[in-house]
Amino acid sequence: MLARIKTSELFPVGLSEVKAHLRLDHAHEDEYLHSLVQASTGLVEEYLGRSLLIQTWRLIWEKEKSSHHFQISTFGDGTCSICLPYPPLRAILSVNRLMASGEKKPIRRHRLEVSHQIPRLAFADVPEPVEIEFETGYGDRPIDIPSVIRQAILMNVADFYENRGLEQNAGTLSRNAVMQEMLDSYRIRRLA
Repeated sequence: MLARIKTSELFPVGLSEVKAHLRLDHAHEDEYLHSLVQASTGLVEEYLGRSLLIQTWRLIWEKEKSSHHFQISTFGDGTCSICLPYPPLRAILSVNRLMASGEKKPIRRHRLEVSHQIPRLAFADVPEPVEIEFETGYGDRPIDIPSVIRQAILMNVADFYENRGLEQNAGTLSRNAVMQEMLDSYRIRRLA
């Protein structure tokens, strides 16, 4: 199970940036523009497989309840590694074994591995169930996010704004090849 437990109150682009990009000087659509920024941010994060601003995640792994949202590799020698989704990884806050009694026991024997920009936490044995809390994102300010990603969000907001009400504008970046090309160098490729 993967859950976002804390997210930034900020967005990668602000309302003033959106209004300047759209050349708007009125305030009567501010709430609507805010919802477009929120939707565009979510689409870009999902397309990239990355967190943009700092977020805290909780991942609980149990062999019987494993999910396709993150990869777990187990090896014959008793070692395993768990992929930590939505990089860039900023910090591992805690790693605990969840005991049957409900208490948490810290796991100190683990190591961080990074392969193809994807962080993995490796264990000497499989101490399931495991709870990992970790922090991801480029930073806590919009300026910390690469400008190409921020520009793609602005372009997507403009696309939503200009094509509102059209059915083909169903919340996907696939319609806009320019945005995809801009973002592809930042995209995390999930291995099957």
